[in-house]
Amino acid sequence: MLQFSDAHLSVDKSHCLAGLNTLDSFEQVLEHAKQRLGQPDLILATGDLVHDGSREGYVILQASLQRLNAPIYCLPGNHDSTEEMLATCTQGQTGFPFNLQQNGWSIVLLDSSVTGKVGGSLSEQQLMDLDKILSSRPENKSLVCLHHHPLKVGSAWLDKIALDNPEPFFAVID
Repeated sequence: MLQFSDAHLSVDKSHCLAGLNTLDSFEQVLEHAKQRLGQPDLILATGDLVHDGSREGYVILQASLQRLNAPIYCLPGNHDSTEEMLATCTQGQTGFPFNLQQNGWSIVLLDSSVTGKVGGSLSEQQLMDLDKILSSRPENKSLVCLHHHPLKVGSAWLDKIALDNPEPFFAVID
């Protein structure tokens, strides 16, 4: 499995963030992963995939990822357009939470993005659905993916974009 986050791609292939061309950097990361790890059995792309939320940006993302010849599962971050992402970058995924069963694992993708905000939150419905998913296969190992971190990390700028309701999330996980 290959997991990555925060590609921040754009319709503009020359788009830079923090002085780096995001497309060039992303392509280098994918090439490095393929050389070091070999063929992934699946790809998890966990948010802030396209900085401008443009359909064209997701087309670029999808074209890059398809070269790895593995199923691709995406979830949105605060810079993404969930609608454009789901229309462009999925293989049958239509909403969240999305539950994938693979090799004795339950892999659950949650949408913690909140339109117009940089921080994240999980809806009560997603938390109830997560509880049902995890309870339905207690014998499986579980991987729960979301873009926004549920714990404060002691960084002023990162803590501002954390999940705003970690307590009910951890109650379900427990």
